Amino acid sequence: MQAIVANIPPTTPLDVLVLDGNKLTSIPAGLPQFETLVRVSLARNSIGSVASTDLSLTGNVLLIDLSLNQINAIATGSLPGTNLFFYFFKS
Repeated sequence: MQAIVANIPPTTPLDVLVLDGNKLTSIPAGLPQFETLVRVSLARNSIGSVASTDLSLTGNVLLIDLSLNQINAIATGSLPGTNLFFYFFKS
């Protein structure tokens, strides 16, 4: 799945990225490259932690859905911005 994000050209006007239910174990690298991204959904995966650089997204992102993952650790400073909504519901 990491390769899918890496293969999308950074100039693609992508405003919503939904990668729900793909058995991801980490947040895909390369998300910061999309300057028009407003919503990211990574729900229903197997993500266990959020590193400090995982969510270094542009200022346009308003919603990040990490619900129904197995998140046990969130690094200090990994949740950027004050206008973001985060979902962290566990199953």
